[in-house]
Amino acid sequence: MLESLKETADSTSPKIYMEFFNGKSSKGIPLRSNYKIGYLITQNYIEKNPDVPIVKWTRLLSKDLFQGSEYENLLK
Repeated sequence: MLESLKETADSTSPKIYMEFFNGKSSKGIPLRSNYKIGYLITQNYIEKNPDVPIVKWTRLLSKDLFQGSEYENLLK
C-alpha cells in the first residue's frame, strides 16, 4: 500500500482516491485505506504536537500535518 501511496502522493485524481477508498487488492490496498492512513497521521501529529490548538491543526494543509508527524519520511 505504501508503494502505491508513494507513487501517487501528489495526485488529485478521483480514480486514485477511489482506489484508496474502495480498496484495490491487486495493489495491496485495503478498503478505506485513505481514512485509516489519515487517522494514523493525525493522531501521531497530535501526540507529537500537544501544544497545537485543535483550531490550528484542523486547518492545516495535509502536507503540513504529514510533515509534523513521524510518517513524513515514509514517502521519501
